[in-house]
Amino acid sequence: MAKEPTLIAVSRPVEVGEDDGWVTITPERVRELEPRIEVSGEGPSARRIYASLAKRLKYWSASELAKPGASSAGEEDDDRIDFHGAGVFVTAQGVRAVDASFTVDCPDGTRTRVYGSVFTYLRGNFHASLACGYDPAEHGNKEQWVTEAYTLACGDGS
Repeated sequence: MAKEPTLIAVSRPVEVGEDDGWVTITPERVRELEPRIEVSGEGPSARRIYASLAKRLKYWSASELAKPGASSAGEEDDDRIDFHGAGVFVTAQGVRAVDASFTVDCPDGTRTRVYGSVFTYLRGNFHASLACGYDPAEHGNKEQWVTEAYTLACGDGS
């Protein structure tokens, strides 16, 4: 079961002056995630699938997981940051995506096994502030979504 943060939005680079203080930066959508459930036949209800998934994830409740029909579009929000120092900065936002497969056996043995998968994300998002020219991967942050945001907004340095 994969449950990795996925980049959904990144801002354009913004030049911040030494004394600018609080700056509002608006991220732009780079990816839209849409929850879905796929099953091989007649299977459990979506409610049961989400309850079982939340139980396996331990720290999340079913209400925190986005349901089919939802979209990560609109999860983006402005970042208001008090920068200490001048430079060119970007902000990034991500959500924790969950991709899991499952098997359901009928307890009375009258039906065949049902196979399925569920793709969703944890509602609410992750935020990162990045300084262009200060590659996060070179400084210990090797999270894929942060590296992707840096490369998209600041370039790869080549």
